[in-house]
Amino acid sequence: MANPVTGVVVLIRHGDRQGFYQSPSTYTASLTNLTVLGYLEELNSGAQLRSRYLNSSSSSLIQGVDTTLAENTQIEVLADAGGEGGVIVESANAFMQGLFPAFAENITLANGTTVSWDNRAQLIPVQTIEPEQSFVMEPWTMCDKFDDFTNGWYQSSDFKAKSAEAQPFYDSIPSSVIGNRNKTLVNAWNVFDYLNVEKIHDAVLAPQITDEMLSNALTWAEYHEAGLFGQASPESLGSIAGRGMLNPLTEAINRVANSSDPLKVSVLAASYKPFFSLFSLFQMPELQGKLVDYASAMVFEVRQDKSMQIFFRNGSYGDLAQYKILDSDSLPVQTFFDHYNPIKLETVADWCNACGETEARGCAALNALNGTGSGNKYADVTSTTGKHQVSPVTAGLIGAMVSLALAAVIAVALGFTIKKRSKSRYPGLQPLRGTGSASTRSVEVARDETAKMMRMEISPTSKNQGALLIYALTQPAHLSNFATGSDSDIGGLSQCRLGLDESSRGRFYGTLSSQVPRGGKIEKSGYAGFRNRNRPTLFGNQCWDTTVHPYLALRVRNKLARKPVASAEKSDKAGGQTGSGLRAALHASDPSGPAASRAIHALGLGRKELPGPKFFVNVQTDGPVTSDLFQHRLYLDENKGSEWQTVVIPFDDFVLTNTGQVANSQVSMMREKIRTVGISAVLDVPVPPSASKPPTKDAPPSALSRGSRSSEAEEDDWAVDGDLRGDSDESEAVRGSKRGATFNFDLGLESVYAVGELEELEGAFQQ
Repeated sequence: MANPVTGVVVLIRHGDRQGFYQSPSTYTASLTNLTVLGYLEELNSGAQLRSRYLNSSSSSLIQGVDTTLAENTQIEVLADAGGEGGVIVESANAFMQGLFPAFAENITLANGTTVSWDNRAQLIPVQTIEPEQSFVMEPWTMCDKFDDFTNGWYQSSDFKAKSAEAQPFYDSIPSSVIGNRNKTLVNAWNVFDYLNVEKIHDAVLAPQITDEMLSNALTWAEYHEAGLFGQASPESLGSIAGRGMLNPLTEAINRVANSSDPLKVSVLAASYKPFFSLFSLFQMPELQGKLVDYASAMVFEVRQDKSMQIFFRNGSYGDLAQYKILDSDSLPVQTFFDHYNPIKLETVADWCNACGETEARGCAALNALNGTGSGNKYADVTSTTGKHQVSPVTAGLIGAMVSLALAAVIAVALGFTIKKRSKSRYPGLQPLRGTGSASTRSVEVARDETAKMMRMEISPTSKNQGALLIYALTQPAHLSNFATGSDSDIGGLSQCRLGLDESSRGRFYGTLSSQVPRGGKIEKSGYAGFRNRNRPTLFGNQCWDTTVHPYLALRVRNKLARKPVASAEKSDKAGGQTGSGLRAALHASDPSGPAASRAIHALGLGRKELPGPKFFVNVQTDGPVTSDLFQHRLYLDENKGSEWQTVVIPFDDFVLTNTGQVANSQVSMMREKIRTVGISAVLDVPVPPSASKPPTKDAPPSALSRGSRSSEAEEDDWAVDGDLRGDSDESEAVRGSKRGATFNFDLGLESVYAVGELEELEGAFQQ
């Protein structure tokens, strides 16, 4: 062979799966499962590529590769571990089983015994890329500008015209087939995906889903997805899926083209979206705007003369077909790099700039290092230019601290995990499962401390740099960051749940019951709560530093509230703040003084109220007494009823409580070490110091323990974080068969910020 193949890079789509749903506005996806059909599709796909590239009689045999044994140094597999759950990762495993099937092997031991394995399965490492920490496989997620781009396209005249054109088709789909699903062009992908899955798997519905119906659904789905993922211009957010995939793709092509690198086969497993985008960026008109089938494969062949060719197969069966790239059948690898390296999203800074992001996926680090000035782009963390120009001394210090943090992470990983070695070149690459989250947070702690040092170098005084996001509840992925609990954890009857409402904002809801079951150990009931989970690192728990942000701001609503019938010009002097703005917080009561007087305002003690749920904001610091809790009543403006409103509470107004009682000795909150922030719904308010009762001999354990423990946070439960129980006699506990009072509650929460100035609230919350 005059110009043999020296390596290949393969981009594959996952195989057949069960149905799933993805949001048309944010493209957050639900979990689903690979089917047996999907497994066999990927197995066959791998086997077909094996016959081309790992067959000694093939003219496309990869030179220097072991065709029988999968050598780890010659193979690399990266898989998207994001929106569709394990489907893509499982597909990658199945594909590799077809590419490197089982074989017979035997060895002879020192004592002469022969050990044989006639059908030895090959265990090939698959490195997962987590979208929460890396952008390369799913750069459109967590990207505010992409969400804006999506919704802007829906409002365009072109889309509205097409929507009107498509609506008769959607109206023609019988409800017996589609149910109550949204039948509009906005939901085109979900309609097609549902029909396609049912056509394959549902024997009852399949005859009702005609070929014409499925074809029309596919046509409109392709129009929909091409508008969002198939833009040819790299300046458009509609090309972001391809620009992200170019990161691992160009890296893999560069490696297989390098004769000194042992890599021969690189496999990238993803969803359909990168295909859509790459077809446009590669100027492949035959494939532009086309949805690839399950188990499709795009192959980049690299030859000995450092040239490359592109092949594609739609689906798991059939031959690979060659396609031109940049109007050429064969392209020098360097020409490919010259054209596509400038437009790929190479660094976290590139993604942050493209998405206008300041928090997710490491953007917070760049935000801390670069500042928050408008109109300028972030520099990468290794740069000495950009919005924050650092001195070489500081730059060296940053590198040293991050290196130490990484060394500590690696030491822990090696100490507790035995795993085959693998290289991690991409942000969020997780070859060591189970240590990734804590490891990342450990690096973030080192990053934050480094950022503080940088600010010290630049300015001798601390300065507020804008609103500090504590957390948001606007995506399904956010829910895993929270723990919930109620008195039902220790025998009570209250229940609570944390989810998202119809507008994709947080919803904390359930029932509070004052009934105490007969034979139970608890004396009082009627409480539930949630808070963010602990975030352990190698250096302790990761905390928020609100030193320069004196106010806590929450965007909330009480869905069950009703506007008062009478005029609400009067103010509740006992209840304190009824306004929801920062100026109202500025005129709150003086935080100095005895514990009892402070508690009257902050906790609403002594107020005449109707029985029912009362909401409290709970702040826990990383202090020595784990049962300490700083609490403040969540006062909502009754005149706004169930509308969304912004509530601002000065941190200095929070009252220290311990196991449901106001502490006699009030201490200042360690605002530089805020560990958790949560909200509780209770029937009884905490007890003031003068009314505190001595603890009983058999005091019940604290409730509100998390339902399941994380392996990385053994003490991440409510039992060590203080007790939200009140102990007043306002709601009399009822034991035994006598029915107690039961109240529903339904509180919406969008996000929580620490703020310093009124102007910081503008734009921080959705209005």
